[in-house]
Amino acid sequence: MKKVFDEETILTKEFMKLSLPLKKRIVKNLLEENDFDYDKKRIEEVLAFIEENATSKAGKTFSLDKNHWLFTNNKVTEIIDESDYNTVFAEKTINMNGETILDEFNAVVKITNWEGEAPKTFPKDNENTIYADFSNIELPLTFRTRMFGDRIVPFGKKSPIKLKKYLNNKKLSKHEKSKVLLISSGQNVLWAINLGISNIIKVKGMPTHKVEFFYKEK
Repeated sequence: MKKVFDEETILTKEFMKLSLPLKKRIVKNLLEENDFDYDKKRIEEVLAFIEENATSKAGKTFSLDKNHWLFTNNKVTEIIDESDYNTVFAEKTINMNGETILDEFNAVVKITNWEGEAPKTFPKDNENTIYADFSNIELPLTFRTRMFGDRIVPFGKKSPIKLKKYLNNKKLSKHEKSKVLLISSGQNVLWAINLGISNIIKVKGMPTHKVEFFYKEK
């Protein structure tokens, strides 16, 4: 069971290795512990949904009640509460040499001026740190949630695309899209955090800044 759960999240691949009776037992417990109405038919419906989407990269959602869904993809199966969605727009002007906190999400961006030699390696798209060249970027920068009209120039490309298309290309589910935070200059997205940077801040020689993202302790 320890292999199947990561706190309250079910690891889909491990779940799929279980016997049918144990799968049903876990689904029953999941519904019961979260106070959802259920019967034998409901358990079978939820189990069928998980099995049908266990190999999906993007994942799908299954309605549990008016405000809750079950999300399943090839990595995780978890209950989504309506409050998980970034329905409220949040924005903060970025301090270009220090920390900026987006209080609504306990999220922090820390920017420091780069000094010294050029980095020998660069972080991957899904990491919490980037090196950037902000020398030709219009300030101020903002740390915020998504808004209508956002665009990004994908890394290695020359032309901007809608952020919505960019997130779709990343195979993000609606659930995952709702949690995306951004660094932007106006409606030009410079970093979709943990997803990728815009080509317009690509470092060609020496970065001007190092940018780090993390969640502050509650």
